[in-house]
Amino acid sequence: MFHSTFWKVIVLGVLWLARNEISAVSPWMWWFAIVVVITAGFVDLGLIGGTAWIDRYAGVVPGLLKGPGESSKEKEGSGD
Repeated sequence: MFHSTFWKVIVLGVLWLARNEISAVSPWMWWFAIVVVITAGFVDLGLIGGTAWIDRYAGVVPGLLKGPGESSKEKEGSGD
């Protein structure tokens, strides 16, 4: 959560410095802001992928906790 706010604050800071004159901000500051945004994008992709991976395997856990014969009994009884 912190990283999402952090890169937005950096970009807003660069834009705030450049509000009067674009040449007031050094090229290094622009590159730093671009690198932060790209890195934050990869971190967000990692978080989304990690969450999807956890959700996928968290759905398997209830079946493992029920035991081998209990899941088939539920399927047979649900047709009534």
